[in-house]
Amino acid sequence: MPKVMNNSILSGARNIRIEEVAEANNYLAVKSEADEYYLNGHWYIQWTGNYNMAGTTVHYERMGNKEGISAPGPIKEPLHIMVRAICITYNST
Repeated sequence: MPKVMNNSILSGARNIRIEEVAEANNYLAVKSEADEYYLNGHWYIQWTGNYNMAGTTVHYERMGNKEGISAPGPIKEPLHIMVRAICITYNST
């Protein structure tokens, strides 16, 4: 079952930088206040590149299993940053 952690960045934020500190089997996703994905939505992983969202250009970088997101801002709407991970449960006797 997928697990999601969600944090919000408020409208007007500048100099945004989000990065993983170590490689992980998850990915970062960015969603709008209107519940629409700007980046890595619906389990589709996008390529490294620049993406326009919330009135600014956001740079997404993925190298192996390590990701980062940066943007100069200011953003014109709140952005929801999500860390999506697949969790596996084990049963044993």
